[in-house]
Amino acid sequence: MQVLSKSRDLPIIVSCFLLLSSACKKEDKPIPVVVYGEIRIDATVPELVYSNTRQIAFDARRTLYLNGKRQLLLLWTCTEYPSGKLPRIESPGNAYTNVDSLTIGKYNFRLTVRDTLGNQAMSNFVIEVKEDSLQWPPKLIPIPDQVIYLPETSVTLNGNEAYSVNPLGRNLMFKWSLIQQPAGSSPVLIESPTSSLTNVYRFSEGSYLFGFEVTNELGLKNADTFQVKVMPDTLPGTIKIYENLTWTLLNNGWDYIAFLKIHEPDIFAGRNENNTEIKVWDERKNEWMASNDFGWEGDKGGLTIYNYFEPSDYLGKKTKVWVRFF
Repeated sequence: MQVLSKSRDLPIIVSCFLLLSSACKKEDKPIPVVVYGEIRIDATVPELVYSNTRQIAFDARRTLYLNGKRQLLLLWTCTEYPSGKLPRIESPGNAYTNVDSLTIGKYNFRLTVRDTLGNQAMSNFVIEVKEDSLQWPPKLIPIPDQVIYLPETSVTLNGNEAYSVNPLGRNLMFKWSLIQQPAGSSPVLIESPTSSLTNVYRFSEGSYLFGFEVTNELGLKNADTFQVKVMPDTLPGTIKIYENLTWTLLNNGWDYIAFLKIHEPDIFAGRNENNTEIKVWDERKNEWMASNDFGWEGDKGGLTIYNYFEPSDYLGKKTKVWVRFF
């Protein structure tokens, strides 16, 4: 949560100019005006936690950067809290600190920031602590089986839907694991095995079995399994010709390039110079372009071809593309 606080009683120090008599020298210069700005507060504090949460973090480090190089003094205090024990602020004078010993109810924490010139600002942060209601393992939506075709050797695994079927504001932990793989194949690489969304690389032909596990704040778990089938490449020896393609302008942020887009899902994923040959017809010269006059890349959405020549010479013109898979 980001809060911007106005300074209280911000002084504006203005130098007074002495009225000089006609006897003063012309080279005398007035004292410059100095204005001190307000103190800005930016802090991240959770709005909702549960009684099983042992410790939470307050983070006001951005406040230090928002106010330039002046020296700041920070102080975290708790001005309102449920009857009972006052919460413990581990380091009240630090921009980043941990807070614990919270009980069910509402709290108001105040961050006061001062500088050495007497300026001051305050921001209040309200936290509600609710009774922990978790009793059962977390829910999950089964991960669908996937089928890919070589030379594609990677998949994306998405477990984010677990957030939509579990109580909002609760923490979930994830774990992806490989259970079974084709005999003699090398292990796959799971990029982020503890993230809800991850990529898996280095598949070989065959069937893989994966596990997906979700754990809630109480340590209760739910798990599922799913398959990834990697099928052999069915395109070697195939030639495709795409007619009546139009060069379009691409602005990649630092340059303008003429490009072609072939929308044919799945068949260009994993394609490169080792398994695919591409030719592009140049209508201006009435010949195939040299291989170093264009670049290309394939993905699950299709094929993109980039022209390295002056784009204005090609924009709007028709062409054709020849593709051989091997």
